[in-house]
Amino acid sequence: MNEEINKKFGQSANGNYIAWDTIGVPHTFVIGVKHVSYAHDNHGGMLGEDTMEAVPCASCKEPLSEHKTALIVKCKVKPENNNKFGKELKSFLKKIVPKIEKAKYEGVTLMDGFSK
Repeated sequence: MNEEINKKFGQSANGNYIAWDTIGVPHTFVIGVKHVSYAHDNHGGMLGEDTMEAVPCASCKEPLSEHKTALIVKCKVKPENNNKFGKELKSFLKKIVPKIEKAKYEGVTLMDGFSK
């Protein structure tokens, strides 16, 4: 669990849904050999945002700006549309929507925390 994320977003009323971490969307930006070479030639070897904007993702070839972030919510119980757990999740998400928008997250993904 990312303590900073958990502190910022919290958990649902009964603690069954917890703000856990973040995840890259569609995936985390991948740094490759071209990034290292570009940083060496142009920024004294520093792999900063300038390098990542100049050289696209080594995996998908999209620019850094096309890689977003989503919030991960860990589910201790399986939510169903009309049961108490589904209502608890819906209430939690409604409560944190303004914080999600302020953080400019792309959305929310649910993480299975109830399987064994």
